[in-house]
Amino acid sequence: LELLSKAGDQELCQLVKDELNFEAAPKLQANASKDELLKEGIRFHDLAVAGNQKAAQVAVELFGRAFKLDPQDPLIEGYYGSSLALAARDSTDTTLLFGNTIKGLKHLKQAIARDWNNPRLHLLRGYLCYNLPESFFHLSQRAAKDLRFVKVAYEQDNSLLSQEAYWQLLYDLGVAYKRSGDYARAEKTWEQLLEVSLDPKFVSLVANQRKGADNQ
Repeated sequence: LELLSKAGDQELCQLVKDELNFEAAPKLQANASKDELLKEGIRFHDLAVAGNQKAAQVAVELFGRAFKLDPQDPLIEGYYGSSLALAARDSTDTTLLFGNTIKGLKHLKQAIARDWNNPRLHLLRGYLCYNLPESFFHLSQRAAKDLRFVKVAYEQDNSLLSQEAYWQLLYDLGVAYKRSGDYARAEKTWEQLLEVSLDPKFVSLVANQRKGADNQ
């Protein structure tokens, strides 16, 4: 959860730098259980979120195997969908890019339908939608709804995210509101962020977003 909401953090990317230097998929047994595949798949998924394209391909392989074992498991299907989109993220093949992104979103939709109250699934879909170009996909409203779901869940159980990840979530939720034209909610969300955090990074980011709104 935390890594997803801090995917753009340079310090985080530095922390996982050593993890990114792998050559091949993990050597799991052919008869690995779905729980083993899920655990290892999440590790590679998080490396993919941090920017490693090879890790994204490994995550697709692992979650694809797990999904075949249990296509009804919401968490497996959700991560499988997210991994498909991550694997296509840097592709120059637009057919693959759009095709895998649409497949990923479909899997996430089905996973959430089975386990609506799971904040991890909403975070996966929320950040997938958040990172897609609005001009092509028009999913900022969907991103905002999912990120708001996680925000509410965290405020009821703050073990879901680290404090800094929650701050990042508030900032990104405000951006999603702004992109969808809901400036009032964007401002309210950023006000909440600045009430709970005086981190100079977020103070600066919010200030820049507000300047951008003034110029529209």
